[in-house]
Amino acid sequence: MSAAAESVSWHERARRLEFRTQAFIDGRYVDAASGATFDCINPATGKLLARVAAGDSEDINRAVTSARAAFRKGSWANLAPAKRKKVLLRFADLIRERGEELALLETLDMGKPIRDSLKIDIPGAARCIQWYAEAIDKVYDQVAPTGPEAPPGVLNVVPGLGQAAGKPLALHMDVDAVAFTGSTATGHAIMQYAGQSNLKRVSLECGGKSPNIVLADYPDLEKAATAAAWAIFFNQGEMCSAGSRLLLQEEIKDAMLEKVQAIGRTLAPGDPLDPATRLGAIVDETQMKRVLGYIDAGRADGASIRLGGRRVREDSGGYFIEPTVFEGVRPAMSIAREEIFGPVLSAITFRTVDEAIEIANDVIYGLAAAVWTRDVTTAHRVARALRAGTVYVNCYDADDITVPFGGFKQSGIGRDKSLHALEKYTELKTTWIDLS
Repeated sequence: MSAAAESVSWHERARRLEFRTQAFIDGRYVDAASGATFDCINPATGKLLARVAAGDSEDINRAVTSARAAFRKGSWANLAPAKRKKVLLRFADLIRERGEELALLETLDMGKPIRDSLKIDIPGAARCIQWYAEAIDKVYDQVAPTGPEAPPGVLNVVPGLGQAAGKPLALHMDVDAVAFTGSTATGHAIMQYAGQSNLKRVSLECGGKSPNIVLADYPDLEKAATAAAWAIFFNQGEMCSAGSRLLLQEEIKDAMLEKVQAIGRTLAPGDPLDPATRLGAIVDETQMKRVLGYIDAGRADGASIRLGGRRVREDSGGYFIEPTVFEGVRPAMSIAREEIFGPVLSAITFRTVDEAIEIANDVIYGLAAAVWTRDVTTAHRVARALRAGTVYVNCYDADDITVPFGGFKQSGIGRDKSLHALEKYTELKTTWIDLS
């Protein structure tokens, strides 16, 4: 099938797609208790996709009550590990079986290219569920558990906006833990809600302003530039680990930016349902305006736009922004310090390795970082000095489910992926028994 025919096929599938818009509470699909809904907008067209149940505190309470009842009953918590594994493996299989439908839903909702939803996100989700399923009957503490599919209450889904649904969840006195992925500002609020309620455990994977440091001794600038471009333009820059700060040693600044610029020119935003599209739509109008505001701020602060900087495809009704590259960025500028969450790269020049380290660490974030050098001693020194949860050497965005992921400073608390992720969902308990 040609790319054009495949694109038509995805549009046709989208027209035939039925949206499930209710909440899922206590094993049943239900409307929000209030009957309220919110509009889900296709960011590629600006048009309504569906009206989704808008959960609030009453729906959160129903879901928590259901989950607590299931926990107390023990029908899942006390289930033999091998049986829980079987359920989760089936879950992973179902994700794969419904992969095209799930990919289409993600692209319609988020505006990301269908090729990325189909080839990266959905297989990655299935692989994650499968990996932890396989770990269930292998990860014990000192005593292996023994048991006497998933019952109602074990899984609940409550759609809703932050203040109406997220806040009541974080404040709920019968919730033991909250795991959150999103902005640092919201992470601050969740920490406060935990303190105001029952001191529930909080794990956060928040924002980033990741530095990508290229030293003049690195011999393959083509490889470094390609990685730098994709580190910020992949997924429209809507990545917490995006390499949004490109730190370039003076001697290679122009050569690197020319190569990054050339790659950026090939990434014109396109229809997310076209399999040839590599750069899709910004998630919603509010975020598009936020990104454009940062671009205006960068200009006002004296940085120069080397590439992009505009909204495009306005006739589509969607929210598209060109790949954008700023040069002449100073570390104190807002575009160098604050998370933009869009396809905007800030290039900063440095002279010495120590200066690069200082600039890299001089933000509130510490999620990811990278260094490109041919000198292994320098690589170890810089990697050790960078205050980031993940450091890439001569690469960017390397990833595997077996390796922990998370940040330092205000990029978060705790780790996702790997066996370390289990720590935030478990409690250590000591039992002393006198047998005399």
